[in-house]
Amino acid sequence: MTRNVNAITFDCADPVTVASFWAAALETTVDPSDQTEILTIGMGTLTPFWVFQKVDERSAGKNRVHADIFVADLDGETERLLGVGATLVEKFDFGVLKFNKLTDPEGNQFDLANEH
Repeated sequence: MTRNVNAITFDCADPVTVASFWAAALETTVDPSDQTEILTIGMGTLTPFWVFQKVDERSAGKNRVHADIFVADLDGETERLLGVGATLVEKFDFGVLKFNKLTDPEGNQFDLANEH
């Protein structure tokens, strides 16, 4: 039996804000929808596609799973994402790998990285 990751799902208080942020981060758009409780980006174009569903309770502490996004221009991409709502948490440089830890508008952590 073949198994594929179909979607990455974010529980969030404000799916519109979080989906809009991630659409900007991934340079795509929020998929058309008549509702605001569950939104997607990349359905039919990204594998996996991303889902943002409204959940009233918030998780406390660091999220245990996060996206690592490799980019050619780490500083430029970090500045672009700060401009659309990300927050810079910390910068790391391990010689061959450099990455910046950021959060989306609801505090979900992710890393932007590039290799030297």
